[in-house]
Amino acid sequence: MQIAVNSLNIDTFGFSVAFDIYARTITFDTTNLTTYNEVSGQGSLYVQGIAFSLVDEDGVELLTIDWNSPQLPTPATNKIYVYDASALNFAFLFQNYKIVGAIKDQNGTVYSTIPVYKKICQPTDFNESGYVSGVFQITPNCVDNLLTVKEATVLTLCNKSPLSVSKSGTLSYPTGTISPVAFTFTPFSNNVIYTGEYRLNCTTEATYDLLDDCYQIVTYLTNNVFPVTCANKMADLLCCISDLQRTKEKNCENAIGQRAAQQLDEVTIPLLSGLMKEINGQDASTEALFIKKQLNCNCGSSSQRQNEFTPINPASTSIVLIGVGGTNVTSSVSGNTKQYNIISNVYQVVKGDTGDSAFTITIDTSTQNTVKYKITFNYAVIAANVLTAIDNSDVLLNQLNSLITATSNIDLTNLNGKCVIDLSAVSYFLSKLVPSSAAVIKSILIGSTTYNAPASTLVSNTTAIETWLNGLSLGTYSASFSTSSAGAYANLLTNSNSNNPVSVVYTINGADVTVPFQRTNQSIISFLQAVVDYLCGLTALQVAIGNNLSLCVFDYNGNVVTTNYLTSVSQGAFNSGVSSAICNLANRINNLTGITCTKIQAIFQDYPNSNINRLYGNDGSLNCVAFTDQQIALSVIAAIGKYSNVKSAFCAIDCEVPATCPDVSNISINMSGSNIGIYVVTWGTAPSASQTVTVRYKLNSSSTWIVATNSLVILPNGNISGTSPYLILSPSLGVAYDIQIVNNCGGTGFIKQFTTPTAGVYTGSFILDNVLYLICGNESATLYSSSSFGIGVILYTDFALTTPVTGYGYVSNVNTGKVYTVDNATGEVLTDTGSTCNTGTPNNFKLGSSTGSICASSDVVLYTDGTFAVGKTLYMDSSLTTPVTGYSYTVYNNIIFNLNTSTGVIGSSTGLACVSNATLTINYNAGEWIASLDNVLPFNLTLNAAVAKGGTSNSCASFTETDTLLSLSLVSGSLSASQENNFLTCASTYYRLDNYITVNTNPLTNGGTVVISGVTITVVILNTTCSPYSC
Repeated sequence: MQIAVNSLNIDTFGFSVAFDIYARTITFDTTNLTTYNEVSGQGSLYVQGIAFSLVDEDGVELLTIDWNSPQLPTPATNKIYVYDASALNFAFLFQNYKIVGAIKDQNGTVYSTIPVYKKICQPTDFNESGYVSGVFQITPNCVDNLLTVKEATVLTLCNKSPLSVSKSGTLSYPTGTISPVAFTFTPFSNNVIYTGEYRLNCTTEATYDLLDDCYQIVTYLTNNVFPVTCANKMADLLCCISDLQRTKEKNCENAIGQRAAQQLDEVTIPLLSGLMKEINGQDASTEALFIKKQLNCNCGSSSQRQNEFTPINPASTSIVLIGVGGTNVTSSVSGNTKQYNIISNVYQVVKGDTGDSAFTITIDTSTQNTVKYKITFNYAVIAANVLTAIDNSDVLLNQLNSLITATSNIDLTNLNGKCVIDLSAVSYFLSKLVPSSAAVIKSILIGSTTYNAPASTLVSNTTAIETWLNGLSLGTYSASFSTSSAGAYANLLTNSNSNNPVSVVYTINGADVTVPFQRTNQSIISFLQAVVDYLCGLTALQVAIGNNLSLCVFDYNGNVVTTNYLTSVSQGAFNSGVSSAICNLANRINNLTGITCTKIQAIFQDYPNSNINRLYGNDGSLNCVAFTDQQIALSVIAAIGKYSNVKSAFCAIDCEVPATCPDVSNISINMSGSNIGIYVVTWGTAPSASQTVTVRYKLNSSSTWIVATNSLVILPNGNISGTSPYLILSPSLGVAYDIQIVNNCGGTGFIKQFTTPTAGVYTGSFILDNVLYLICGNESATLYSSSSFGIGVILYTDFALTTPVTGYGYVSNVNTGKVYTVDNATGEVLTDTGSTCNTGTPNNFKLGSSTGSICASSDVVLYTDGTFAVGKTLYMDSSLTTPVTGYSYTVYNNIIFNLNTSTGVIGSSTGLACVSNATLTINYNAGEWIASLDNVLPFNLTLNAAVAKGGTSNSCASFTETDTLLSLSLVSGSLSASQENNFLTCASTYYRLDNYITVNTNPLTNGGTVVISGVTITVVILNTTCSPYSC
């Protein structure tokens, strides 16, 4: 019961279930089967819980998956849940169960295991107390003073042997002897025996594997009493037996001897039985009494008794000899003597090679009871041996060369040089000691491909080697051949090679030797020099400030604005901020020295859509007053009545003019890549014609407007005429802008504030759904991304790119109509499905719900996404939005297919067709068998046994070649098939076909017919008479 999850927090989810019958518990354990991705910010701490479902065969839910109260609410600390079934009787436990587990991830996703069904078996001899009675054997050996305990319980459950067995028991000796002996395994033996009553208590737990990580635990309890008698009662009778034997021997010829023999016969069986009982610790009193009566025996003082074995201080001490560490202990008994033999291994330290002078071994016995073996090394001899071994091995020699070379060219290939030095280019080199210039270069391995050198290219022919290697166009190589007192060396070097040369094979004295390339990218000297050069040229523009810092400035309203600088920001950027802050402070101080109209004007901004709340000024009494909008309106009305010119102007207002100049009431703005895009303008009143507007913008913190265009044409519906959206290019990111659009014919226009994100944002219209065939009928929505739409792009629902699109499996780009799969958890665009919402592929179909009548129905034009195929959806419309529903079958190309009545998905062929007759034509041309049908069939045809014969006789009286059709298949739905054998060659000039062929094992001749699945097939075999043959 384990599944792979591979989420951000969970690797795998699984658990085991153990049904403990005696304890009446069911334990769910996730410890070993559930694993987490335990890294910072992830793992088990972020999992919402684990829950289990346990349902019995009657449908009773013993456990339910409830995320309001899961069984394991904190999987990081609690991994085991125990269900207490003590309220149930034991008989109820033995039935079938359905088991399911589920884990809920941090994002709410629930992962569930596949349901497992398990039967809990009732053990044989199971009692109402919940266990099975155990069976033990106690075997005493009174002669050797040895007591052996074995368990004889049958530990099987429904024909299963236990996976594991645990035992916990005590063996209690007769009262007043020694303490009870605890044990955890059987069989075991103890060398202390007393005559008396022994009690054995043991709990044996057997665990049975029910597969699928399910287990059943059965308890076997033993509580038995065992009597043991180690006595010598039979020894008291030995005198009588001996006397009777002597009487028999002395009177073998008379009645006294015969009577003695008869008595011996009568007591022999009881004597042997009694002796066997006493040897095995059993009471032989009955046998002894029988013999006494039969023989009227009383040995008196001549009686012999066996003394009971009593260990030294039996209540506290047992003497046990156990061999460990290579020591073995064995025992043997001779008469009344038991002998222990202790045998230990002898360890010797010797040289593997007695002639090896690299080290010596001496023995030091200066310390009592201690033997030391001193090993002394001769390092000069060892060094000479090592060097000799290296010189005799090409592999060791190459390893040594690579180590020596590394002292000047350390391999820095795993180091990222970043802004200091380029370490991506790697150089490769090798040097091989060769016995002479007669050695040849055989091949080179580059990547995983081997390239063979021209034959017999000598290692001394460096020009030929370079021509060959550089001709591969896999890097530039230089070859050299040098000689010295040590011998001749073949050398290869290739610098800045990205093709990964691996090794070169040389042929030396007839044997191939593989020499690997050594690799380096920069020497340690060049790397350190680059670091020094970088540090010496370092400026504040390249150094990060290292701490989170903040700078405060005044905005144009006098408010303090804080700019935060993170640790990764360069010192140069911070210095620039400090400079700007100082200038801001200086300007602020300068503004405080005097008030001008320009300074006052700079404080206020244009907000055409705002309403008056307060105006500040003085009244007629020179009081400083905050005038309300009501006071201002009354003052305006009073001014109209007071001044004649104002009244005349007011009365001349014509509210119908200008009737064709609508004002702007709203603007739709969003990012388009790294630009601000204007998408739609909303009119206060709908215009009857397109309008020309002026677009201007400014930073919210600035008073200076920038005109983007004064000739943007807006359609009556508010859309941009021409290319949309209209772009305000390359704005600063992460700041607030005021954007205003004013109709050129008049009006106040509309100002909208827009804050650009910290990165560019792309927008577009998309359609989402979880069902492929339903997606094209949905409404579109605006989605956002950090780059233009394509595979690998993550889609977001918000402009700030903080909320990915989740919960959908498909997305369609409205512009192209293409449908893509999308990750329902991350919003990442995955693959192109090949489907489109723009148009489908039309074909003629028939629809019906009965195979008997569908062929008579009329053809209708329906659509599929691409070419017709089983598994695709059949649509009513070319936009592929309305699946065909309500029909069980469809006919395509005369074949009847199943059709899902609810989804329109095309099912498999029914094996039926809307044709009753078909003609199968067999031909042979230029060595190729050709079979063709005039109607497609809903089943396969297998053709065999046709024969073409060829020769030079124009009457086909004799033949020199034949071509037998072994097997040719016409697959369901196809009209033709061919098989090219070319067994008739150009040596034949005439040929004919035998008038015979088998169709699906039915033998037929030319004009013959066969009925298959209700279709009558007529066979036509061409060229059954002699005809010219063309190969």
